[in-house]
Amino acid sequence: MKVTYEEVYYSLSPLLRSNYCACGNHAPILVQQLWPVRWRVECPECGRETDMYKTAAAAKREWRSIGD
Repeated sequence: MKVTYEEVYYSLSPLLRSNYCACGNHAPILVQQLWPVRWRVECPECGRETDMYKTAAAAKREWRSIGD
């Protein structure tokens, strides 16, 4: 059985230092999976990503805590 997911990508602000990736990328992306609705943050440069969450705020919170 093949599973297909539709995703929408949003850029996180490069002006917030807490959004930077550990690899140095200043433009991680917020990914919204449309069905079921889930959110994650990922780095398009190195591939680092968070777990999937029900809210965008939770995904962003984990992304910022990973960098600490």
